[in-house]
Amino acid sequence: AACASAPEHGMLAVRPNGIDYDEMSVEDYMLRNQRMHNLFAELSDLPIHIVEQVPSLCPDGVRCPAIIKGRSIFKDSNHLNNYGAGKLADALGPVFEDLQRRINTSDGTDN
Repeated sequence: AACASAPEHGMLAVRPNGIDYDEMSVEDYMLRNQRMHNLFAELSDLPIHIVEQVPSLCPDGVRCPAIIKGRSIFKDSNHLNNYGAGKLADALGPVFEDLQRRINTSDGTDN
């Protein structure tokens, strides 16, 4: 089935014969994800780390392209493919390093 994009938001359009890629502004990205940002704000008292995707997926800080270096980053209109998820690796590295430090501190090691 075809899924038409909302042109005012610059969304990804999935069609039976392939995928047409576009981009969205950071502002539209933030509006599209407002519900999740609100939920994360409610969880701010918990010991969790929120990783913001904008620096990784919107390299110029203005636009969030669906194609980076000639490769699609989405598997559908709302989910990253493996390549797109890999773009978050730099943002996730510090989270896992911090987790490792906490584990080492709690078990008495210092590696």
